[in-house]
Amino acid sequence: MDARISPSHEHPLSRREILGASAALGALGLLARPSSAIAQLATGWDQSQVAHLIPTASHERFLIKTSFRSPLTDAPQLTVDGRAIDGVRTDPQGRFWRFDATGLRPATRYELRIVARGGAPLCEAWPLKTFPAPTADPERVRILAYTCGGGYDSAPFQGKTFFLDMAARRRLLARGLSYQPDVVVANGDQIYWDQLTALNKPMATFLKDVVWPKFGPPLDHIVQSGALGTGDLAFPSAVRSIQPGASQMVTMDETLKPTEKNGFTVIDVTRDKMTSTHFMWRPPQAIAEIDTMPPARVYEVARKP
Repeated sequence: MDARISPSHEHPLSRREILGASAALGALGLLARPSSAIAQLATGWDQSQVAHLIPTASHERFLIKTSFRSPLTDAPQLTVDGRAIDGVRTDPQGRFWRFDATGLRPATRYELRIVARGGAPLCEAWPLKTFPAPTADPERVRILAYTCGGGYDSAPFQGKTFFLDMAARRRLLARGLSYQPDVVVANGDQIYWDQLTALNKPMATFLKDVVWPKFGPPLDHIVQSGALGTGDLAFPSAVRSIQPGASQMVTMDETLKPTEKNGFTVIDVTRDKMTSTHFMWRPPQAIAEIDTMPPARVYEVARKP
């Protein structure tokens, strides 16, 4: 189905709901929040000492990956439901840590905290919800999906950006979360700072002068990005000098040609159909337009009995 819809606007979100990936599902129709609430969501959570926070969930487990602004000599702790879980260091310096919380209850909303060994908070608490049990049979579910949100937001190189400005990324994510998804699927790479193999490229000096001081020395490989965080120089037309396109080895009916824009997708799944709603935005559009942008495409797929 090719349609354009104008989401209605009601009920402002609290600032902590930006990290509640499994919020309660509202009506099936797309109900967005007011633009003022979306702007607040994009800047409201206090990350304090945390640089990156990547949560994943199942019906009985949380796996949380974090990085911190400065190395930690003692293992931090994640508190879940009154339990303290020691972090496992995943790098030599002590900036990257992993927390594995098991034995959780299905379909339960928890409040998570990351604290230093002495109990001092390292970031503001946030909510996260487990999936329903594998035997559950929900009538509907709403999914927010996007790809490759990572990448440093730094000064442009020769007037072009590598990755989308972080303020715009936060605004896009806040707009997606305003539709109250049950689950967020963040596909693709999320962190980019290991740029060693890029040193034979023209931007090598730029990387050394601008990127390395911000994130530390590189590791041993380079990765490219996807839709949420992609800037001018990371789209296929710039990286490969070709326009994006579907594989010629696959026969398909294209209702929307591949488009080099930032955005996200909201997917509503019911017992009889799946409705996919696509949102697109890209500079030089104003960041404020993210709050009110209409869907670029809506289509439905019937589910087999």
